[in-house]
Amino acid sequence: MAAQYDYDWTEALREYRLAVACGGVGTAEQVGCLIAVLTPLKRVEEAVGTAQAAIAADPFAPTPRLALALALASSGEQEKAISELIRLTELHEKLFVGHLHLGVNYTNLGRTAAAISALEEAVRLGPWHDVCKALLAWNYLQAGDRERCDDLLRRLPAENRGDWVFHILSGDFDHAAAALERLIEIRAPGVTLLPCTKIFEKFCLSPQGRGILQKINLLETHHLRETPQGLVDQMS
Repeated sequence: MAAQYDYDWTEALREYRLAVACGGVGTAEQVGCLIAVLTPLKRVEEAVGTAQAAIAADPFAPTPRLALALALASSGEQEKAISELIRLTELHEKLFVGHLHLGVNYTNLGRTAAAISALEEAVRLGPWHDVCKALLAWNYLQAGDRERCDDLLRRLPAENRGDWVFHILSGDFDHAAAALERLIEIRAPGVTLLPCTKIFEKFCLSPQGRGILQKINLLETHHLRETPQGLVDQMS
């Protein structure tokens, strides 16, 4: 995952498709490439088809269903994404990432109570995960609970990997960009999912966000523009 920050994304997509065409990539590897390559590039139809085929082959495997939810959410089909994530948490109730992404989608839809419920479970299952905590803090703030918001933010470690989420949602793009630059420097995973996550659209359109995308070679790969329906993101 650390190597993603140095990808030539057009070449990565070409190599992936060649490998699939030659029959050299198994289902598990295709799902891994789906999350690592297709999702950041918002190749939605291809990603959905790959994920659905993997689910048909193994309905109980968690990663294909998570990958499908990510692809659906990135295309704006959040209700469908939520349905897949609910199913994922039913099948794998202790998998914190399912609850996290439920919280992400509920946050984007403004369903604060549902987001809090999902994110509290994510924090309980993954207490080490700073993004869960920062997103939960934001939702506490939206619910008018400043005390719990501040308490959760205070308990983030000094070198945490999640405060950028709170900064983006608060509109503090300068601090968000500084935190993301730190993550890129240490090769922490996750930054490549910025342009395909709805709650981060405004940041990606900002000068600070475009600077981050430039650092991970995604700015030139996408044409970003804002429409009444949201961020349009297409490969060049």
